[in-house]
Amino acid sequence: MLPQSNAQSNGLKDDARVTLKCSKCSKIGRKTCSQQACIKCCTDDQCEGHREQREKDKEKLLIIEGRHPLQLYVKRLRASAVKPGLFRETAFRYHGETLLIWDLQTFMKNPKWRDDAVRKSRRYVETQLYNQSHKTSNSRRRRESRSRRFKNIMDYLYQQSLK
Repeated sequence: MLPQSNAQSNGLKDDARVTLKCSKCSKIGRKTCSQQACIKCCTDDQCEGHREQREKDKEKLLIIEGRHPLQLYVKRLRASAVKPGLFRETAFRYHGETLLIWDLQTFMKNPKWRDDAVRKSRRYVETQLYNQSHKTSNSRRRRESRSRRFKNIMDYLYQQSLK
């Protein structure tokens, strides 16, 4: 028989760590094993002495095969990654990570947001109206100055208001 383990010599009562020589080979086995054998020679699947070691071996095998629950979770997470440029917000890293909900009333209560939206909308409408009223042929024309373009837009809007 082999010398006693450190756990037993320290006075600790840890039966799972007490070892002896395997009954089938010359390797170290566990005393709590039903067959008093090493992990390789033990054929009892329900052996209490090797249960913990078998669980660790199963977990290692799952990790090697890539089927560990944590690896599966990370795989799903990586599959839901947001491709760069999909959203304007650069902080979004994964689909379903965040959700922004807002309503028009809250938006319109903030005067800064409301005025900015109205200003951009007016500018867009005026540009569209101007482009429709002053469609040019394919011949090249010199670009109008900003002040001249402004006057033309104002004249156009005045004419529209008279109709």
